[in-house]
Amino acid sequence: MIKNFRTFNSPEESFELYKQLMPFVIDIRGKKIEWEIDMVSAKKVKFNYYELGDTLWIHILSDRPAYEEMTEYDFYIRYDQENLDETIGFKILDFSHFVPHVDEKGILPKIDSLFDVPELYLKSITLKGLIEKAYVEFVLNREPEKSKIADRP
Repeated sequence: MIKNFRTFNSPEESFELYKQLMPFVIDIRGKKIEWEIDMVSAKKVKFNYYELGDTLWIHILSDRPAYEEMTEYDFYIRYDQENLDETIGFKILDFSHFVPHVDEKGILPKIDSLFDVPELYLKSITLKGLIEKAYVEFVLNREPEKSKIADRP
């Protein structure tokens, strides 16, 4: 029977307790190593894709009024209007044309955050991974529009 069993609300919480109990580790050579790992919590996001304008919105929850700053290549970083240091989302114009170039140098800004997309069961995904997943969901997997000409008798 297990006594004094504790559950944790997040990986960060359990890791912090572990660091308190074990403030350092000993490597195989007997050298003391301090903890240098800092757990980064993922930010929950949701997508909105507007097919008519070929625009992808990535909202870091909770959605709130934003100030937008455009980088090159029609990529916008959205900042909280009350706290301009806090990124609250992204907007990408001409999304279907943007994605094939994400591996090119300078296309994506350097964002160290990780993201969760609960609706798609994605956890701790990078901005690049997030954009690629949205491309598959909204551009590659979308239903082709029926041609009005094909419907005629």
